Amino acid sequence: MADSWSRVRIGGALGGDHPDETLIQGTVAIFSNSGGFTTTIAQYLATEGWGTTTLVSSGKDVYIHYGARDFAHAFRNDGRSRAAVLYVEPGGYYERDVDFGKPVVACVVGRWKAKLTRAVGHAGAMAGAGDSAQDKERWFMQAFGVEALFTPDNPVASRWGAVVTNIAHIPAALTAVMAASGAQPDFAPRGSLTLKPWLANDQGLSLPAELALPVVTAPEPYASQLAGLSAQVGGDRAAEHEGPLRRQRDGRQDAGHRGARSFGARPGAAAAAGQFRAAAGARSGWAERPRDARHRGCRRGQPGR
Repeated sequence: MADSWSRVRIGGALGGDHPDETLIQGTVAIFSNSGGFTTTIAQYLATEGWGTTTLVSSGKDVYIHYGARDFAHAFRNDGRSRAAVLYVEPGGYYERDVDFGKPVVACVVGRWKAKLTRAVGHAGAMAGAGDSAQDKERWFMQAFGVEALFTPDNPVASRWGAVVTNIAHIPAALTAVMAASGAQPDFAPRGSLTLKPWLANDQGLSLPAELALPVVTAPEPYASQLAGLSAQVGGDRAAEHEGPLRRQRDGRQDAGHRGARSFGARPGAAAAAGQFRAAAGARSGWAERPRDARHRGCRRGQPGR
């Protein structure tokens, strides 16, 4: 759980190593069955100018102790939150007939799980009778008064909400939903969701323009980490190139491809790994509140230590 206004998070996972870059103060609450996608959705929302209030990752066990109905109650009574985004997986009836009271974009995933006979991934993410991804899509469409999924080519939305099946469509769907009632984003858009490869290898092929994407320099700390990896994996031969793992359009193999032949340990690898861990552990002024002691070191089915 995290709060973008108070700059506090419980458990320390949401927002990653630099929560100030993704958990930006705004007016959108997030409730997600996936912890990783909670942070991703917050980052995606910023590309349309939407920030966040409270973010809750419920997980997807068979029994969710803080479900969508609990979230809806808090959401309705939170004056900071104008809208919400839900990331929903198959299994369970937590989202059925829930009154959110404010605009919602529901991202329902997992259609492929309808044919499974045993659970995979999240423990409860296997649908039973009447709680598949398609069922949940229908619940939300009925609640929002829409007759189809929202896609960029078919932007179906109402003032109460929209249903998507791709997290990349969430920002545009939210903008469309809020525009139906005259609401504007929280701030100017930041970044974009266009594909920006940090490394590439054409293998000497002549690719069409739409596939030959330009390589961009990774932001820090990733640029330094890629440079370190190139030096460790590619050895001295990587230094012959202008940058780590750069595209070679004349057919020569890049440093990353050559390094794949000799992926053994190099001198200084331990020190480099230590630097990476130190960079990853840096915090950005956020208050970290550990979980209750009973939950430390827990795994599913394993008592706390």
